[in-house]
Amino acid sequence: MGKKIKKAKADNYKKVTDRIVAALEAGVAPWVKPWDASLGQPRNGHSGHIYQGINAMLAYCSPFADPRFFTFNQVKNYGESHVRKGEKGTPIIFWKIKKKEEEDKSGNKVERDIPILLTFTVFNYEQVEWDAEKAPKVIEVQEIDPVAAYTDAAALVERAKADIHYGGGTACYIPSMDRINMPVSGAFDTVEDYWSTMLHELAHWTKGEGRCVRDMKKRFKDDPYAAEELVAEMASAFLCENLGIGGKLQHPEYIGHWIKALKDDKYALFTAARLAKQASEFLLKVEATADAEAESTTDELATVNAQAA
Repeated sequence: MGKKIKKAKADNYKKVTDRIVAALEAGVAPWVKPWDASLGQPRNGHSGHIYQGINAMLAYCSPFADPRFFTFNQVKNYGESHVRKGEKGTPIIFWKIKKKEEEDKSGNKVERDIPILLTFTVFNYEQVEWDAEKAPKVIEVQEIDPVAAYTDAAALVERAKADIHYGGGTACYIPSMDRINMPVSGAFDTVEDYWSTMLHELAHWTKGEGRCVRDMKKRFKDDPYAAEELVAEMASAFLCENLGIGGKLQHPEYIGHWIKALKDDKYALFTAARLAKQASEFLLKVEATADAEAESTTDELATVNAQAA
């Protein structure tokens, strides 16, 4: 009898990282929405659960205009609807907490939570052949009020109490002076450009003393400056999403550096996303959770468990 071949365990960190790298290599920033904001945020079309963090980025990697995604089994809830043959799905992540018993320095046994990254697959609304009589209803999205969005952004800037100097032709954060330089709003092509740039620089400002305090040299020794730009890009995108502002890629010149960093280290994306979420939550004055990604996929995990039962 032949020797049994052991199936290789899927490397979910690499699977997700490769997806983001492929988008960057195609010139697409996967944290900038590819559809009209009036259609709403990326979400599970069946449960209505809105994707956040890395899951939002994975959804943004898809080329479809519709922000709704469904698991294979969820599609079956709609009459004779089915995923078209040959369609490739989008991976969505969630964390499973595993308990592990260890000994502390005193020799006492303690239980520690170990987060395990798992993935499952969803399909965009446009990848499905829907039953004409039982297709999902169109999501009613509250119309975005740009004036209110800019007012909220201005309130965020005021609340941060950062030292901001207006004028000149360069937007930047100067760590040695703990100061942000911003061109006046009239120097930008659009109001969205102004606010997404402001939020990008504020994200840099959060790394200062007494705020989020991050030292990128410890985690990204080869190119800490480019890594910090990646964190600021992500944080700005998260903030624009929260406020209802259409952001865009601020520093395309760093894409090559980000691709290298992500290819060299399959955990780099997750570190950058965690730091970006920390920065955005600091500016939004949101109390940080111990495991934001785990919370953001609670509904999805419940669905997967139900399907597996």
